[in-house]
Amino acid sequence: MLPVASPKQLAVDICTLANLRTDLSVGDLVEPPRSERARVRRLVRRLFEITRDVDIALGCAPLVSRFVSTWLVAGCCAGGWELKEEFEAYLAQRDPVLYSVPREPARIDFFPQFQREEIIIGQVMGPTFDEVCRIEATRMFLTFIQSAEFRKIGRCKRCGRFFYNASRRKKRVYCTGPCARAAEAAKAHQRKRREEHQSELAETAKAVKKYESLSPERKSGIRNWKQWVAGEAGPEITTNFITRAVNRGELRPPRDQS
Repeated sequence: MLPVASPKQLAVDICTLANLRTDLSVGDLVEPPRSERARVRRLVRRLFEITRDVDIALGCAPLVSRFVSTWLVAGCCAGGWELKEEFEAYLAQRDPVLYSVPREPARIDFFPQFQREEIIIGQVMGPTFDEVCRIEATRMFLTFIQSAEFRKIGRCKRCGRFFYNASRRKKRVYCTGPCARAAEAAKAHQRKRREEHQSELAETAKAVKKYESLSPERKSGIRNWKQWVAGEAGPEITTNFITRAVNRGELRPPRDQS
């Protein structure tokens, strides 16, 4: 079994395991940040030195990720958790066993319920590897949601990784400073692009009004009003830009071209 951890360390471990699943799902396209890789190394080293149960820890990752992601969607509240009934049904089919070792906190594990006849005739077999992983993931998550840390996790709005929120900011939405800065930079770029787009629309609208003010004789010599407007509005305006703006309702075409 995995080692007993403090509530804070357990929350960090749960996020680390959930992120292992997140990183596996995107393959090698996105490399975990350096801080995340360091946490994974520390977790694996701690598990190996204490219990040699690294395989079980990695086997827990898919279920832990499912637990954590749905827990966050529910606002860290059991009442709205979509896996609540499934979680309760699983626990109801298991026998809880409470035990402890000297100088270590008590802990609880869950084992499948056996029929009396199965035990008498010796048909009882130990849990499979998948079952052991499920037991451990269930125990870890049950311990976590009963601790004071049950709300101190989040999911990065930019990269999608889970993080332990040790700060006092309840609405923290980014896992690291680099993610926050990258997200802010992206927002700034979007704002700048919107401002540039509005400026281009304004210049194009002025050119349309100028076209409308032309005399009929002058208009008769213009084969394509969009080319004329684009030429008047500036080098950054193209006929494709005008077409898209008209189709989106951002630009009114000349009255005689409606």
